[in-house]
Amino acid sequence: MPDIYGNLLRTVMFPIGDWLRDVPIGREHQKMIQSQWYTREQLNALAEQKLRKLLQHCDNHMPAFHAMLEEYGVTPADVCTVADLAKFPTMDKNFIRRHFASKFDPSMSTRDRLVAHTGGSTGEPLSFYLSRTARATDRASFYRCVEWAGDGPAVAAMDTFCERTCDHT
Repeated sequence: MPDIYGNLLRTVMFPIGDWLRDVPIGREHQKMIQSQWYTREQLNALAEQKLRKLLQHCDNHMPAFHAMLEEYGVTPADVCTVADLAKFPTMDKNFIRRHFASKFDPSMSTRDRLVAHTGGSTGEPLSFYLSRTARATDRASFYRCVEWAGDGPAVAAMDTFCERTCDHT
């Protein structure tokens, strides 16, 4: 039997949801479907491109990150490969906690800024911001993993929806 629900989700529901919520899950899911077949060289090039873009954005828009880089004498231009990350200082949970409220990316609109939390398995939960695209990437990654496990994204979407909305008594 063809994956009717999966096709409906990909061709109708994801685009409508992307438009209504302005969270591009469908777009990010499609990128992942395409990139899962990349060669190692293509994956490395994609990772390095995204890494450079991320580091440059953080340096330009996050005062705490910029100050940390200056303190260690490194710049985003020092990164050409993923291996170059070893040149950068490590940001830990304490750094994020210290700068969460005051030194997040001020260029990020409050509409685009979603608060996320860790579960606190190390003893203290951590709060941090995600952009709408980062949230979409997270959900799309989940759907892709479900597909790899043998179910389609429609099953995952319904399971997630029902878990949050259905009475299980």
